[in-house]
Amino acid sequence: MNIFKFGRGDFFGVIIPGAFLVINFTFFVPAMKNIFYENTIAASLAGKEGLVTTLLFVLSYIIGFALRLLTPSFIEWLSIIIRFPYIIYRTLRETGPQQIGSSNPNIYQPQGGIIKRIKYKVSLYSERFPYINWFFDNYLEKTASSQSKFFFELLANEFGNNRTRMSGHHFINSCKLLVKQKSTALHDELIFFEGTIRFLSGMSYALGVCLLARLFFSATYSNYLLSLYCLLFVVFVWRLRHLRWAEVRSILSAYAFACRDIPQCPISSLTSSRREPAAPASSTTPPNT
Repeated sequence: MNIFKFGRGDFFGVIIPGAFLVINFTFFVPAMKNIFYENTIAASLAGKEGLVTTLLFVLSYIIGFALRLLTPSFIEWLSIIIRFPYIIYRTLRETGPQQIGSSNPNIYQPQGGIIKRIKYKVSLYSERFPYINWFFDNYLEKTASSQSKFFFELLANEFGNNRTRMSGHHFINSCKLLVKQKSTALHDELIFFEGTIRFLSGMSYALGVCLLARLFFSATYSNYLLSLYCLLFVVFVWRLRHLRWAEVRSILSAYAFACRDIPQCPISSLTSSRREPAAPASSTTPPNT
């Protein structure tokens, strides 16, 4: 992130989590309250609303930026613990005879007992971004056969059926670059995803710090406020993984759609140096008008 370029993602993903943490430490942590009030800091800033606002903004941005540097992967790991009862429930629902297995032979669906299927579900939920195994084994099973065929051919032709090679950030970022260049509407949608993910990740970390402050620094939260923070923490952690799934689904679906209008999918030039470049258009092809 460019710290000199301020946008919606910076406001929702940096300023708000940072300001939330500054306000909580200033008003609810006794040690910070003593430093602020007993050292006459408050008295020296009285009547200087502009200076106070500027200091709070800068401090919020610095703390929020520090939270932004923390990867969302740890928050997603916590979501596995929160979701574990739900994973068991979903696994039990999917063990009916009409739901076991897949009509697509390329999609892996484990057979066997409940324990094996729960372990497989946990492995999907614990997979790191961009969730390639989840995309192939879960999402493509429910999507159109043409889209499923496109990605399995891409996996075979460009990555040698090796999903690990496809799981890096290089592939998903290349897809995102093409999608943003192809459509302004899709560009705005991806910017929305990025900003909301930053917000959920930053607020999850900020709420986690506040809850730790209650345990180790005797933060003076009321029971109602503490319960609200716990509820918000669970909701934000739960929704973060859903939103990142939606982001990957949107990027790859839009990428497949964009490639329909391109003779040779441009991802090949970014992921494989062995493939020959596309042949130039025939001279008999009429020009676009």
